[in-house]
Amino acid sequence: MAARPDLCLDAKTVARRLRLPEAALAKCFQRLAARGILGSRRGPGGGYLLLRPPGSVSLAEVAAALEQRGARKGRCLLNDKPCRDDAACVIHHAASAADARMKTALARLTLADLLKPAGP
Repeated sequence: MAARPDLCLDAKTVARRLRLPEAALAKCFQRLAARGILGSRRGPGGGYLLLRPPGSVSLAEVAAALEQRGARKGRCLLNDKPCRDDAACVIHHAASAADARMKTALARLTLADLLKPAGP
């Protein structure tokens, strides 16, 4: 979609091309549409299209839109219990720091960056 922002694509076609489950991809597209990243058109020739220029959509926005609400947030990676700074497990601080670095890196990248050839 970033390569052809003018093109309207249906979830079924994209799912088939990427070998993904259609229902799961349709849910992702719906979440992206709810955040104003994608738009949708009904009818013949309908589907989803990118609403903004690829350079203005950060990967952090995409990740936030696709993130499962409340999925294990605040839960320990080692044990199924709450894990916070005041009740931290052995890897809590390292995992929190890694998560923060990942979010920072994703905020710097846009959909347009995905179209560039990979560097060394």
